[in-house]
Amino acid sequence: MTPEGDLNQSQSQKLPDTCPISQGDLSQQLFWCTPNTQKPWGRLYPTKPDILSLELTNNEYTVGRGPHCDLSIGNNCKEKVHGAFSKVHFKIRKINISKTNQDDFIVYLDDLSSNGTYINGKKVGKGKSAILENNNEISLCFPHYKVFIYMSSNLESDVKFYPEEVTTQYAISRILGSGAFGQVRLVFEKITGKPFAMKIIQKKRFCTDTRLQLNDLTRTRREVNVLKALSNFFIIKFEDVIESKNHVFILTEYMEGGELFDRVKNGPLREGDAKLYFFQLAMAVKYLHDHDIIHRDIKLENILLSAKSSECIIKLSDFGFSKFLDSESVMMTYCGTPLYIAPEILKNKGKSGSYDKQVDVWSMGVVLYICLSGVPPFQSSDTHILTHQILNGQYSFSNRHWGKITRKAINLVRKMLTLNPKHRISTEDILNHDWLKVHKVQINISATDNSDNEIDSDLENERSRKKPKMGNY
Repeated sequence: MTPEGDLNQSQSQKLPDTCPISQGDLSQQLFWCTPNTQKPWGRLYPTKPDILSLELTNNEYTVGRGPHCDLSIGNNCKEKVHGAFSKVHFKIRKINISKTNQDDFIVYLDDLSSNGTYINGKKVGKGKSAILENNNEISLCFPHYKVFIYMSSNLESDVKFYPEEVTTQYAISRILGSGAFGQVRLVFEKITGKPFAMKIIQKKRFCTDTRLQLNDLTRTRREVNVLKALSNFFIIKFEDVIESKNHVFILTEYMEGGELFDRVKNGPLREGDAKLYFFQLAMAVKYLHDHDIIHRDIKLENILLSAKSSECIIKLSDFGFSKFLDSESVMMTYCGTPLYIAPEILKNKGKSGSYDKQVDVWSMGVVLYICLSGVPPFQSSDTHILTHQILNGQYSFSNRHWGKITRKAINLVRKMLTLNPKHRISTEDILNHDWLKVHKVQINISATDNSDNEIDSDLENERSRKKPKMGNY
C-alpha cells in the first residue's frame, strides 16, 4: 500500500512524478495506448456527499465543473469551495506499458486547474502531470480538501483475505487505524460509491467463553439489529455486519476528521474546543445509558471527528463491540494500558455484574482530563503502578498543566474521577453542570463537512429550540 503523501519511487525512476503535460504526448510515442475495454481498470471514489463515483474503462477522463466533463462536479453541491473548481479541473490518462499484458499500465493525473490539484497533499501544478497510484487521495483547491480516492482494479489490497460477501459489495481501500479489536479499513460501496469504515475482528482473539463465541450467527445478528436500531447524531451509525469463519466485519459510517487522539497527542486543546467536543460526547453517552447500553471502551481513539477543522461534529464509535465479548475478553482488550478503565472494573477483573454504566463516566473523566491538560491523569510505564494509581484515585491538578483552566472545568473532572461509582456524577448531571450549563455549547450542524442538515431531537430538546450557531461557548 502506498503511504499517504508518498508517490511510488520505483516508478518515478522510470518516469518523472511531475512533468509538463506536453511531455505526456511523448509518452504516447514510448508506450502503447490501452484499447478501449468494458473491464474497469480503476475507479474514483468520492469522499464528499453529492459527488458521484466514476468507473474507469476508457483511456482518458476529464473531471471538473463544466457540463461536458466525463464527471461534472460542484454544480449541485452546497459547499462554497466547489465554486472554485475549474470547468475542467483535471484529467486522468491510462498509458499501457506492455503489448501483451493489459494489466501493466501507468496512470497520469493532468492538472488543468487554476486553483490547484493535489495528490496525497502534494500539489501537481497547472500544466503538469503526476503518476496516480492505488489509494492515492486527490484534493482540489486545498491540500486538505480531499474529494476522491483513486483505486486500481488490479491492485486492491489483500482481496483474497476477504470473503465474497465483502468483496462483491465493497471495494477495499487504505488502513484507517488499528487497535485491540482489530484493523479498520476504508471501504467503498461499489453500487453507490459511499465510503464506510470497516472494522475487522478476529473471532478467536476476543472470545474465550465457548458459550458466547462470535460464530453464533443468531446471537450476532440479534445484537446487530439492536445496534442498527439506535439512532443519535453523536453516535457512529452502525451499518452492517458480515461474518466469515474466522472474522467479523463491522461496517460503520466514515468520519473524515480522524480520531480525537490525534488532536491532543501534541498538546492540550483550547478549553472552548474541549467543551465543544465533550458536550457532544456527553450527549452520546447519555443516549446509550438511556437505552441501557454501557460502552465500556470510551477513549480518545473511539471519538471521531467529522472534519479537520477545530469546530466540527464528533461521534462516539465502537459502542456496540463490547456486546459481542465476554467479561474476560473485555479485560483482554485493555492489555496494552488500563488508562481509561474505571477502578471497579480493575478491582473485579471485568467480571459481569460487578459494575454499571458509571464506568463510562470515569472514562469520560479521563478523556476530559487529557483534552484540557495534554497529559493523562495516571502516568507510569509500569502497568502494576498505573493500576495502583487508578485503584486509589491518585491524580492531581498541577499548576503547570491546569493553571489556565477554569475552576468549573476542574470541578467537573473531579466529579467524574470519583472512586466510588455511587458518588460519581451521572451523565444527566454532567449535562447540567455549570461548566456546560452557564456557557451553553451551541453547534451549527450545517458548518461541518460530514453531517446531516438536521440536529438530533435529543440535542434539540435538551439544549435549544432555536437553530444553534457554532462557537458560542
